[in-house]
Amino acid sequence: MKLVSNAIWMLIFILTTGAGAQASVLVMDRDDWKLSFYGFVQTDAIMDSTRSFGEIAGNGPVDRRQTFAGDNGRTQFTFRNSRFGFALNAPQEDAWTSKAVMEFDFLGAGNPPAASLEAGTFNNPLLRARHFYFKSEKEGWQILVGQYWSLFGWEPNYFLITDSISPVSGVVFQRTLQFTVLKEIPLTESSRLLAGLSVVRPVQRDSRIPGLDAGIRYSFKDRKAGFVGANAEKKVQGMSFGLSGRLNPFEYSKTAGDTSATSHLLGSAVAVNGLIPLLPATGDDLGNSLSLSGEFSTGRGYSDAFPGFTGNLNPYSGAAVPATGTPVLNAGTNLDAGEIGLDSQTGVQLVHLRSFNLQLQYHLPESFRTFVTTGYGQLHSNNINSMTVGLAAGRIPHNRAETVFVNVFHDLSKRIRLAGEFDHFRSAYADGVNTHDNRVQLSAYFLF
Repeated sequence: MKLVSNAIWMLIFILTTGAGAQASVLVMDRDDWKLSFYGFVQTDAIMDSTRSFGEIAGNGPVDRRQTFAGDNGRTQFTFRNSRFGFALNAPQEDAWTSKAVMEFDFLGAGNPPAASLEAGTFNNPLLRARHFYFKSEKEGWQILVGQYWSLFGWEPNYFLITDSISPVSGVVFQRTLQFTVLKEIPLTESSRLLAGLSVVRPVQRDSRIPGLDAGIRYSFKDRKAGFVGANAEKKVQGMSFGLSGRLNPFEYSKTAGDTSATSHLLGSAVAVNGLIPLLPATGDDLGNSLSLSGEFSTGRGYSDAFPGFTGNLNPYSGAAVPATGTPVLNAGTNLDAGEIGLDSQTGVQLVHLRSFNLQLQYHLPESFRTFVTTGYGQLHSNNINSMTVGLAAGRIPHNRAETVFVNVFHDLSKRIRLAGEFDHFRSAYADGVNTHDNRVQLSAYFLF
């Protein structure tokens, strides 16, 4: 009854909250320079059965029972996922077409910021840069420089589509600074191959070596179905399959006496993605179309691709204890938690991860203006249980995050969308304890 009562109050909040914006799509058109303004206004009401998460669940653990956070729920109202951006298209020059994109949201300083949990977070949020890049194209070649979605996982083409602010568990989800080159190779009138190579920001700057992503993607446009983002305009997507890989270099000190003696580890991962129209669309009519999408990834030292995942490990230092020469944690850390752990038997190890997700998206006949998504995502580590060296007493590694979800999206008009979602989040710990959180979310969007 408590869940139903809170859901009713959230529905009242959503329906009585204005979701509007005044914006001109084309801001400037002068001398072949075109400046566009785009984005959406989003209002969310979120109720969780525990206090484990902020607006974004990500791949973090559900708090254990018999704790205040694990035994009590919370309700959050937020607009922080609202977004706006500018796209500047330059005049064509030597057959090159170029544009620059600057995109922002209000999810700055974490989820939520540690120093400001209530009014400061939700009423006065901090602006955050999401995308900052330029892109040039010519004769099938594409060059992209700046912060954008990673080539690894062929983002954002295969995301789980949820009303809950992305990501949920088990989705490769990362924006990072990169230097990317892509080449499109036409195969037939309906199919193409896209190959890419990307030099990306080092996961550990003290490793001194950038990361490397590479991938190949096949697409077939004659078989297509509706595949629409929660905050995106409706459109059809063709069948496609992607394969990509990643290399992440790491470095740590070998001994205390010799400051120049270092050891190197190479993280690596591979991802396979697919989008299959099961009930294809007719032309651009999304009605009665059904798509299946999925992703599988596996590797070591790539937890940066899964926001919120730390495995309950400490951040890694990379330095050595002067007395013992043993790498330690929390002493001038130079690497985010979840990439490397310490095992009492084998010492420094890269965390092994495996992710998997599947999703169905169905569009009712166009007159209903409604689509539904349901799916499952999982992130699992098979070697993190033994990485207990340096952990505080009572801190237990978190080895699995799972999400089951169902969403309903309904367009009141081309610009105004309402959505509702139910999520079931599950977590597993190294000592065999399993925990769960149930989430209900209601949202309103104004798209421009």
